[in-house]
Amino acid sequence: MVSNRPETQVILIIADISGFTRLVAASKMTLLHSQYIVTELLEAVIAQVDIPMQVMEVEGDAVFLCTPKQPPDMSWDELRQIIGAKLLAFMEAFSAKLAQLIESNTCHCQACDHMARLKLKIIVHSGEVTFRSVAGFKGVHGPDVIIAHRLLKNSVDADEYILFSEAAWQDLALPAEVEAVRTVERYDDIGDVPCRTWIDPLGANHLGQLVSSHPPASGWAKFAGGMAKMAATMTMAMGLKKRRPFRHLPESPQG
Repeated sequence: MVSNRPETQVILIIADISGFTRLVAASKMTLLHSQYIVTELLEAVIAQVDIPMQVMEVEGDAVFLCTPKQPPDMSWDELRQIIGAKLLAFMEAFSAKLAQLIESNTCHCQACDHMARLKLKIIVHSGEVTFRSVAGFKGVHGPDVIIAHRLLKNSVDADEYILFSEAAWQDLALPAEVEAVRTVERYDDIGDVPCRTWIDPLGANHLGQLVSSHPPASGWAKFAGGMAKMAATMTMAMGLKKRRPFRHLPESPQG
C-alpha cells in the first residue's frame, strides 16, 4: 500500500491508444465494436501491471498508472529496472492482443476494418504527488499529475512511442542501445518540459510481422472471437458494463 503522507515520490505512466477517434462513427455497431476493441487492448496492457505499480484510473482509450519510488521489499535500483522493462511489456502485450483480434476478426464495420491502425503511446513522468481519497475513490493530485497529462498533447511526429520527461528518463534504467529524440514541450500553463522520445520501441512494422508470422486463425477461433465480441457489445448496449469517469485530467485554463 502507498503511504498517505503529504507528498510521495512516484513514477507516473499513461498508456494511451492512438487512433481511437478514427474508429468512432455514427453507426451504433461501429461505436460498440470500437469500445470492445479498446477494452480488450487496455485489459491486455493492465494484465502486465504488477505491485508496486498501481492502476489509478481507466477511461476510454487510456490507463493511468502510478508507482511509488520507495516501495517496501524492493530497492530503487530494482524498481527502476522493472519499470523500464514493463514499458516494453505493455507495448508487446498491446501488439499481441491486437494481432489476435485482427486474426480472429470476421466483421467489416468501420471499427473492425480499421483496428490495425491503432497504436500505443506511453507517457512517463517522475515527480511528487499527494494521495487522497474522495467519495471512496483513491486518487493522486499535484502539479506533476497535470504535467503527465499535458504530455499527451505533444510535438512528437509518430503514432507509437514512449515519451519520457527528462526527470523520468534520468530515473529509469533503459537498454543502452535506446536512441531517443530530444524535444522541449511547451505549455502555456506549466511552461517548458524537456523530454526524450523513444519512437517505435518494437520496430516500425512490428504488428505486421506479428500477424504474418502466425498461422491463419481457425474457423473455430473466428467463431469464438465473434461470439465473445457479440456478448461484450450486447452487454455494453444494454448498459450493464459501465466505465468509471477519469478524474485526473484537469482542464487547461486556455480551454
